[in-house]
Amino acid sequence: MNHSSRDENSSVAKSDDVNATTGSLTFVDPPWYRREDWVAVIIGLSLLGMAVVCITFGLPDSDRLGTGLVHPWADWMGKPASWESNPLDALSGTILPLIGSFVVCWIAFTVAAAMAGRHIVQFAIAFPFVFALALIAYVMEGQLTVKHLNLSSALWAIVIGLVVSNTVGVPGWLRPAVATELFIKTGLVVLGGEILFDRLLALGVPGIFVAWIVTPIVLCTTFWFGQRVLKMESKTLNMVISADMSVCGVSAAIAAAASCKAKKEELSLAISMSLLFTVVMMILMPFAVQWIGLDPIVGGAWIGGTVDSTGAVTAAGKALGEDAEKIAVTVKMIQNILIGVASLGISIYWVARVQPQSEGKPAGLPRFGDDFRV
Repeated sequence: MNHSSRDENSSVAKSDDVNATTGSLTFVDPPWYRREDWVAVIIGLSLLGMAVVCITFGLPDSDRLGTGLVHPWADWMGKPASWESNPLDALSGTILPLIGSFVVCWIAFTVAAAMAGRHIVQFAIAFPFVFALALIAYVMEGQLTVKHLNLSSALWAIVIGLVVSNTVGVPGWLRPAVATELFIKTGLVVLGGEILFDRLLALGVPGIFVAWIVTPIVLCTTFWFGQRVLKMESKTLNMVISADMSVCGVSAAIAAAASCKAKKEELSLAISMSLLFTVVMMILMPFAVQWIGLDPIVGGAWIGGTVDSTGAVTAAGKALGEDAEKIAVTVKMIQNILIGVASLGISIYWVARVQPQSEGKPAGLPRFGDDFRV
């Protein structure tokens, strides 16, 4: 496992050079464009740039005057459809969009692998199987009962990973494409493109206060409680769980894990806990709002600020009415903007307080977090 983790992090310097005098290995820092953080930024921005160019120049001028623009590639990229009894129904009418999504991801991440100094041919051969595992997770998410329970693809991806790693194991030929951190960081860069600041105007000062003031307070208080009261041994696990429950669930947990360099097992545990409590809160919170006698608008804001998953927020808010649903989703989207800010704050705190560098060279901050904020 040590050699695989070393290969996965392209920022680890190569050690091929040997000092002729001492016989010790000399570590040489790779160029900036080969470091994993920068590779994620470059690939993520390239994908966003291609989308913007297609929308801007791929439609007639008359179509670009409206507000409901549709991406010209929308029919050629997508994910599996919903299904009830036959999993193959998820592929009905989605074969071409799935092939398009695969081709774009395959090209983008093969280029990323080349930039990061990975073996291109081995990565290109192994990546389709990684994509197939992700596709299975999305198919499982699309089952109507599973979808109603909000058992997301992230949970199924964890289950599939646990089954594979604890039964047959990860084969050697597949390891070149197991670039977990590269996938996560690139995804965070692209995720930043989904945040629309016009949503900030929907709720005004009260909504921004709920999302941007309460959330950091909950994050800091939860981390303090875990360290001082619960006496958690792992600060990284504590931070990932705190970010998960205070910001926006799985996405925040992934960003926090990358910022504080948490173990994969800790990230998996935090995500599993988040998904478990999300299902419970999605069902119970609408009843709690009605039992307390809160106004549906206030209840929607409460749900948007406390339930982790956006899908679960939508379902719980809808139980209180259309207005509550809109308020809940808007608060959650405003809260999602804090992912980048939270990752920056966690990075600074970790570099300055938790892991001070004994050699006098401070660790760098993650570039993908900066790009999410941009």
